[in-house]
Amino acid sequence: MSLGTFTGRLLVVLIIAALAAALWQLTDILVLLFGAVLLTIGLCAATRLVARRTGIRRGIALAGVFLLGLCVIGAALWVFGSTIAAQLDDVIEAAPAGFKLFMAWMTSNAYGKQVLAQVRGANMVGATGWATSMVSTAGGMITRALGYAVIAVVVAIYLAAQPDRYRHLCLRLVPLAHRPTTETLFGVIGTVLQRWLIGQMVVMMTIGVLTGIGLWLLGIEAAFALGLMGGLLCFIPFVGAILAAIPATLVALTQGPV
Repeated sequence: MSLGTFTGRLLVVLIIAALAAALWQLTDILVLLFGAVLLTIGLCAATRLVARRTGIRRGIALAGVFLLGLCVIGAALWVFGSTIAAQLDDVIEAAPAGFKLFMAWMTSNAYGKQVLAQVRGANMVGATGWATSMVSTAGGMITRALGYAVIAVVVAIYLAAQPDRYRHLCLRLVPLAHRPTTETLFGVIGTVLQRWLIGQMVVMMTIGVLTGIGLWLLGIEAAFALGLMGGLLCFIPFVGAILAAIPATLVALTQGPV
């Protein structure tokens, strides 16, 4: 192998490594972009439906869908905003107390002691402090998530306004011989993500409503906020349902183990 060939291959490896490191550092941006693409798919689907049913132009249909979404969210916040805020405060206050009760039960149980013995440094005071710190940082995480959501919505509006332009821009990065296959792949991915998004919205609404009603019938405090948290967390595949059960369980423990 000549020195020029070796240098060229070494540069290619270094460029790939640099791109991988850059993508790792830009994980948040990639997740944000993926969220914007999902919102774009939802906006485009709703826009096509409205334009097909009413016969109006696509731009007007997109503006109508966006304004309708804002009105629905604004009305929900106006009606339930104060209740949600008050109940979320109750959850933040009750969760550390519920975790402390859980740890006390674990330390008083023979099997619980064996489980805690397997965890290095596990003790009730330290674990309770960890739970308190986790709950206290939840507010910052929610604020950050809301900021990301606003950015994703803005990007999604730009993408939904002219989706063909951005799709063609992506296709220009693909070699000419593979563009037809890539364009077909884009269409299939869009259809799959659209159906997944619809199904996920149905699951989130079902879980949120049934969780809120179930906790309310059981007499658990902050049932509405816990149901909302359960529905939103179910957007996360597999782990979301487990995460949704944790705050509800901790709040319920403060009212008794049964």
